[in-house]
Parts: sequence; structure tokens; C-alpha cells
Amino acid sequence: MTTATQPEMQQRESLKTAKHQAWWHIALEILLITALGILSLEGLFRVCGVGGSEFLEPDAVLGCHQLAGKQVTWRLEGYSNDRLSLAGRRDILHSLAKPAGVKRIAVLGDSATEGLQVPLTDTYCRVLDHLLNTNSKPAPFEVLNFGCSSYSTGQQVLQFEKDVTAYKPDITVLLYVRGAALQNCYNPYKRAAEPRPYFYMDNKGALQQDNSILIEQATGLKPHAVLDFLRRHSRIYGVFSQANLALSIHEKLYNKMRGWTTSLASKFQPKAASRSTRLFYPQQDVWPVTKALLHRLNKDCQAAGSPLIVMIFPNTIGDPILAVQIADLNSFSKQEGFGLLDLTPAFKANKDPSSLFLQYHFSSAGHKLTAEQLAAFLAIRT
Repeated sequence: MTTATQPEMQQRESLKTAKHQAWWHIALEILLITALGILSLEGLFRVCGVGGSEFLEPDAVLGCHQLAGKQVTWRLEGYSNDRLSLAGRRDILHSLAKPAGVKRIAVLGDSATEGLQVPLTDTYCRVLDHLLNTNSKPAPFEVLNFGCSSYSTGQQVLQFEKDVTAYKPDITVLLYVRGAALQNCYNPYKRAAEPRPYFYMDNKGALQQDNSILIEQATGLKPHAVLDFLRRHSRIYGVFSQANLALSIHEKLYNKMRGWTTSLASKFQPKAASRSTRLFYPQQDVWPVTKALLHRLNKDCQAAGSPLIVMIFPNTIGDPILAVQIADLNSFSKQEGFGLLDLTPAFKANKDPSSLFLQYHFSSAGHKLTAEQLAAFLAIRT
């Protein structure tokens, strides 16, 4: 066997070192190119105004809430490009302490009240604020928008108790939307339940709260440094999130596949003790639960010295179930002593009712008409 000479051994070592350095050079180049690509894509999306629609983050009590101070560019339906307030609402910033001589109007609702589909200045809350304060200095009214997408009536009641009362509103308005009421009760036939508090009537007819879904999904509702950063700052994350939302709304197959995936993943997770909570009560009739929630909110408002007004989303499509609910609310409001404003007649009386909506939500004209109707209603009651 021929023994390698010293120069040959040095040459072999040099080749090994060169290969080792080349591997690290390649890995570093790939890392730098990937980082540059991500930054370039983030910059492109930012310049083009794409991926800026992420505006909610998890909440262990309510299920979710808006991202404080987040710049939101909304394109899914309509268009807006505004910043959420530092208090985390689709509104201008209001001080917690109520200014002397000012009447505060707190408005509760879901996406119809939040109004991401139009510029902030066009939302009915901001238009109402302008209408009530026109030709008055200093401004005698202050309208606070607590509307949040996906909130059920139950979440709105909890939000009033948790957050709204601290602002000491003089009047509370809730925009009733039938879709929000449907989210009040847990549906055992849905493959994936949204993380939120649900409500039911017990065998004695008393309203009860079911937090089992919140408990089961508690891990995902906790703060997460990486995901929280991406929600606030990443346009790429926003694109994926918007695609997920659009598919969830429009694609039944996507929802089924997501439900199957969630069910499969849950089988590999330890079962929470609270999982049996939902087995103690039957599937609920949403309407009695919703009326019980309105009763609770009315009591809360009376205790806070803030009379309740329930405003009903216009039934321009002739939904027979909503029509029955409206008739029932007329008698229920008299029984409970809260104000009731049905927007249906005013919207139907418009020459072009379709111009008052975009797809599912109010257009700027719809927000304006809503503000006008509410201003007229308040003028009678105050």
C-alpha cells in the first residue's frame, strides 16, 4: 500500500475544507435569498395595499377582539383603508373619562356596525356623530362604535358588561342582525365551532353560558409571540388569512375539508374535562336564547343608567323568519321597556334599495340612511 505524501495529505485536507466552506456558503446564500424574497414580497404587497385585512386577534373571554392601532386595508367587499383606534375599535379614539356636558351613545353590533366595507368617516356611527353635533359647539354628543365582526348577540352583551360600561354611556344602541343571533347557540352538527362563548336555556328556563369551546381551544387563544407579530405586521400572513376568510364564506367544500381536518386533529389532543358541558342540554332554539340575552342586556343598561335601543337590520329581502322576529320584538320591547327601531320601512321606501347595500353590508348610502333614521329616533326619545 502506497502511503500518501505530505503534500497529498495537505491537498486532501484543503479539498475537505473547501467542500465544507462551500456547503455553508450555499446555505447562507439560500438563507439570504429567501429573506430578501420575503422582504421584497412584503414590500410589494404593502405598496399595492394587499394583505392588510387582518384585524382580529384571539381573546380568551370573548373569542376575539380587534387589533389596537392596526392599519386595515379592506377589499373583500367594498373598500376602506383606515387605522383602528388605539383602544382597538373601528372608531376614533375616545377618552375613558366622559367629558363634562357630553351625552355618550354606545353602539353594539357585528360587522354591519363595524363597517369595514366603507371608509371610517362613512360608517353610520361617525355620520350619526356628525348629524347630532352639527351647528353645536362644543359638541353635545359622542358616538362610540363597539361593533366587531363575527360577534354574536351574546358576545355583544358580554362586551357591554366587560368594556362598555367603563365609558359610562347615556344611551346604548344594539344593531340586531339575525346572522349574529344564529351564533348565540352551539350547533352540534357543525364540524368546527368558532371559539366564542355560547348560551342556552336550562331546564328551569334560565339563561346559562357555555364556555366549553373557549376552554377546549384555550391554547390557541393564548398570546403567541410569532403569530401576534405576523397578524400585526405581515402582509403575506394577511393574504393567506384573507384567502381563508373568502373560502370560508363562499366555498362549502373548503369548509367541509377544514372541519374534517379540525376533527382529525382534535382526536390527537387530550380531551378537556369541560367537553361534556354541552351534553347536559339539548340543541337550542336560537330565538328564546336571543330574547333572554336582550332581557339581560336591558337589565344591564338600566343598572348603568343607559337606556337600550334595539335597531333592526332592514329586512329588504323579505326573510320570513326575521319578519316573525320583528313582530315579536315589537311586543317584547314594550314588555321590557326598551326602544325599538326597525330600519325596514325606511330602506324599502328608498327609490333604489339595492344602492343601500354592497353585497351583504351597507354601502355608504346605507350607512347614511341608518344614521339619519337613528338620529330622528333619538330626537324623539331624548
